[in-house]
Amino acid sequence: MLVADLKGSSVEFEYAPVLSEAEVDKILEIEIAAVWKYVFNTNSAGELEVRRNPKDKQELSFRVKSSANSAVFALIKIGDTKEFEKNNLQGFNIENDFDKKVTIFENLNQSSVNILMGSRAFYEGWDSNRPNIINLINIGVGNDASKFILQSVGRGIRIEPIKNQRKRLEGLINDELVSVAADLVNNRENVKPIETLFVFSTNYKAISRILNTLKTIQGEEEHILPMFEKFVHSCPLFIPVYKKITDKVEQESKRLKLKIHEQDFEIFDNLMKDVDRGVLALNYYLSYQDIAILVEKHSQHKSYFKQTGEERIGKIEPILKRILSYYKTIPEKFDTFALVKDEDIRHYQQIKVRVSENKSRTTVDFAGFEDLKKR
Repeated sequence: MLVADLKGSSVEFEYAPVLSEAEVDKILEIEIAAVWKYVFNTNSAGELEVRRNPKDKQELSFRVKSSANSAVFALIKIGDTKEFEKNNLQGFNIENDFDKKVTIFENLNQSSVNILMGSRAFYEGWDSNRPNIINLINIGVGNDASKFILQSVGRGIRIEPIKNQRKRLEGLINDELVSVAADLVNNRENVKPIETLFVFSTNYKAISRILNTLKTIQGEEEHILPMFEKFVHSCPLFIPVYKKITDKVEQESKRLKLKIHEQDFEIFDNLMKDVDRGVLALNYYLSYQDIAILVEKHSQHKSYFKQTGEERIGKIEPILKRILSYYKTIPEKFDTFALVKDEDIRHYQQIKVRVSENKSRTTVDFAGFEDLKKR
């Protein structure tokens, strides 16, 4: 069925198809052993093991128990895993993974996860160059659904063929501004499917409007414009250097009041008045230092908070995280001047131009770009 769809008219590519019919036919040659190895991180079939991270109520991970060394292959990130466990995982043995010091999601790029599930994972801000297949299941057609689909697509278009180069391999080769390994150059055609985001949906109507929106902005590329030369100064240049303030009194004098929405402060205020400190620490995984900071700032809230009507958060946990992040960040002050070295000045090498097939309000066409390069 997948092979028929990839060959049929139901598949729409941005430009020319990135998969030839011969390449699509190779899907039929995939053996179950390869699926076990590359999708499920195991060498044979087996029962699923479900693990939860006690430090994060939004994560559940899955591995196949057929091998003692099989790694986690799937991760669910949703709002409340307890309700999900109750409704969907009654027959599974769920274990607590106390070894996890950080969440799997935080280390997604370095993890063994091949399948990421849950809407929360796709509308929160994160940056990974791994996703290139998104399957939208039972997504509606309302404005909220459209916004979610756009955000989800945005999660899957992070491209980084060479470290710190966020551009498709073909463009990097053509620009000739960075060194590209010979094996990448020789396999440029094989890389295209990996650099392509494949979006599947159980409801085509839900994404048809998004496809039309994307058509208005697709075809745009960013190219570095190598037309500037460094000006050689006859005198030395200096830049300011800052250092962290160690004195507590000076720290407080440099730090401005934290702006917080009045309704967010009300949530914080009620929490600090009504909830026992021990319960607060256990429920939100706070350290003794975190509790001490919250207690101090709450008791002297007029000195530490400026209530406004802007940027409402509305949820307890992110409110606490924002307060703690702000007051645990150590202010800095000017220390000295440092001499600018020649290699420090390279911003002129990163001047970029947006290029598209047809010139638009925000781009130049390819012919115009070539003319700029000649100048």
